[in-house]
Parts: sequence; C-alpha cells; structure tokens
Amino acid sequence: MEVIDKILNEWSFRCHDGIVDMNDPKKKTILEEILKEFNVDLDERGRPKKAEIPETKPEDENSWEYVKYILKNEAGVKDEIILKEIEAIYSKENPSEFSKHFRKYNIKDIDKVFSIFKNYVNVGSKKRGVGKGEFAVILGVADSKSGGIAEKDIVVGKDTYDADGKIIANKDIYDVKELTKAGDLRTGSSGYITNSKFQLNYSYLMSLLVAIDKNNGVNISGIEEEIKNLVDYFREKYKKGNISEGILNRLKEILPKLSKYKFESESKDNVSYIKVNGKKYEISNINKDESGNPISITLGSEVDEQKALIIKLKNHPWVKNPKELDIEFNNLWLDYLKGIKGLVIYDDNNFKLYTSDQLKTEFYPYRIVQNQISVIQKGTPPPKDEIEE
Repeated sequence: MEVIDKILNEWSFRCHDGIVDMNDPKKKTILEEILKEFNVDLDERGRPKKAEIPETKPEDENSWEYVKYILKNEAGVKDEIILKEIEAIYSKENPSEFSKHFRKYNIKDIDKVFSIFKNYVNVGSKKRGVGKGEFAVILGVADSKSGGIAEKDIVVGKDTYDADGKIIANKDIYDVKELTKAGDLRTGSSGYITNSKFQLNYSYLMSLLVAIDKNNGVNISGIEEEIKNLVDYFREKYKKGNISEGILNRLKEILPKLSKYKFESESKDNVSYIKVNGKKYEISNINKDESGNPISITLGSEVDEQKALIIKLKNHPWVKNPKELDIEFNNLWLDYLKGIKGLVIYDDNNFKLYTSDQLKTEFYPYRIVQNQISVIQKGTPPPKDEIEE
C-alpha cells in the first residue's frame, strides 16, 4: 500500500485545492502523469498493466542516453517531442561541459541557469500549456521536476518521509511565466476563477444592471445614464471568460453611488397604475385623440418585478459595501499565490525569480482574460483596454 499512498499524496499535492477527483478532467490528467512517473500503466478497464522492465541507468554521464534517462525518470519529462527538441540542441554542444552544469544549481541561481542553458529557453514553447523557459529550469536546477503540461509548473526538491511513510517535508512549486508585449502576465486558466466568489458576484450584479437597463421602470434618478453606459460597454467588451479593466473601473465608479442611493420601492407620486390579469403595471404614457380623449395607453414596468429587482440590487454585497469588489478580485491573485513558492518571470531575454511574498507586494491583478488573471507590476502603465480574443 506504500506506493498507492505515495501516489495519492502526490496527486493531492499537485491539485491546486488539494482535493483529488477522478471526474475533474484536469485532475485526472495530473493522475495519469503521476502514474507514468511511478511506472504504473492502466488497461482499458482501469486495472494496472503488467509492469514494464525498468530502464537501466547509463553509466556514462556524458552521453545523451544518460541525460534522457534522468529527464524521464527523475525530472518527469515524458513527452517524446520535448525530449527530441532537447536532444537536437544537446547534440550540437560539448557533452562534458553540459554534464558539468546539468541539474547542479539552486533555484535561486536562476540568472546563472538561464545564461548556461539559454539555448533551451524555447523548448516546448510552441506546445500548449508549456511555459517559455520551463525546460531550461529543469536542465539547470537540482531536484527539479516537470509538474505536467496540464498544471504548467515546476516542482523543486524531494519529499522526506517519516518511519510510517508520511510526508514530513513537501516540495516547492514554481511557475515560469513570460510577460506579454503589453507588460502583463497571465496566471493560467483555472477553475478557481470560474467558481470564485468574485466571478459569481460579478455575473449576478451585471445581470441585475442589464435587467434594470432593459426594464426602464426602476427609477434610479441621476445615474440611469451611467448604468446605461456601463451596460453598453459590458455588452461590447464582455466575452466569455473576459472581464476588462474598463468594466472594472466603471463598476468602481458606480458602486459607491448605488450604495448611497435611496431606492424607490413604493408607489411613486404622479404615476398612474393599471391592473392586467391580476398584475399591477405603471402607465408610462396615455395617447389621446384630437379632442383629448384617451385612445390607448403604454404600459411600463410590472410593479412587483420592479420591487424585487430593487431589493436584489440593494442586497448585492458590492452595493452594500463597494470595497468588497477590490477585496474579492485581489483574493483571486492571493489564492493563486498560495499554490506556488514563486515565479520565474521571463522578459526580453531576462529571467528573474520572485518569491510569493514579493509577488504580493510588487504585482497586482487588473483584469481577467480567458479565465486567467492578468497581473502587472506596480509602476508599470496598464495596457490599453483591449482584450484579446
């Protein structure tokens, strides 16, 4: 059972929330990677296949066979295309010089690692889910390991076990991220954004404001035009998984006004009403003939629906406390940082290691693009408010 326990511990460790789930495609992919690392192969029925004869570790450290063995068995690099990319570059280099530096450095020596393994920076970068520079780190940093393409991370260090086989020292996770041309970085798609408190509150609030804009019966005197402009901007800019900086800024401007506004929830003066099929409607216009006799009326909002909409808007957590928007949005960034020890950030051929604490103080989130938090360094002007497809 020790191997099974180790597999389960490793699977839980690599899941961002620590919860294993065979019904989650991303988590299942992580498990499959771990099973390969433990040389456990499953048949179509999910049963372990007969174990293959393990590879023998080559003795010549100055050979490609040795490098490949270490990458596959100790560094978690299983993708044959990636291995061939590395081999193509390796074959043009001095084997003894490569061996002198191969997996000999600490993650803190990242600038030295990239200066030595600069030819490997682009390995795998055309493959979806692989960060630029990821394999340069794996080639240079001791005890580093690919966390799997699905998770886009690097694991550094070895687990230590007590006498009962329980982990007493965990490995550290690092991400390698490239700054975009605009100067920001994306954290990677993850379920913690889609299912977050921020995302749910954002979608709910925008649905209320869209309903108000359509309804025209909720009298929010003085800021109807601002709501309309926000809704129009939302319709123009919003795409699935995208929340632009412009939308967030407009929300921050309008929320304090909504929080202080005294909403009308009772019948208003100088407004006529009519009942139709048991429902009460405002009369928004009475059309008369030349003699002044009414010939038709135009109905406005259904009063009960209007009241319900007002109550929902008044009770929205961001309307009750506008500061909650910033708090919940920033929590997306903090939640991401909980899962990593640090980031290796690549910018114009320069690599720099930031610890999780440094990232909290030196970077901030400012928009969401394709379910990824878009983060920028403090003091850097945000890019123009254009969200890529």
